[in-house]
Amino acid sequence: MTEHDLAHLGRHQAACRLLVDNKTAAAFTIRTRPPQPPDEQLAEAVRHAARQRYGRASGLRAKQVMQDGDGEAFPGNRSGEEGGVE
Repeated sequence: MTEHDLAHLGRHQAACRLLVDNKTAAAFTIRTRPPQPPDEQLAEAVRHAARQRYGRASGLRAKQVMQDGDGEAFPGNRSGEEGGVE
């Protein structure tokens, strides 16, 4: 497989090279299926579940950083120090 081959793969094509018994096999191309149309209902369900599990109240993290400069957002800076959040 040449650089030209890699640079000119078609839509839904990929180049592969497998490792078999600790030896690299010859490269080859595969054709994949096109992606499915987006499912907005599923996407919203995933976003909702992520917000429920990992979300915080709007502005809570920013407020915490503004109050105590916890070092994650502004390493080495605390409120009142030069370059810190005031």
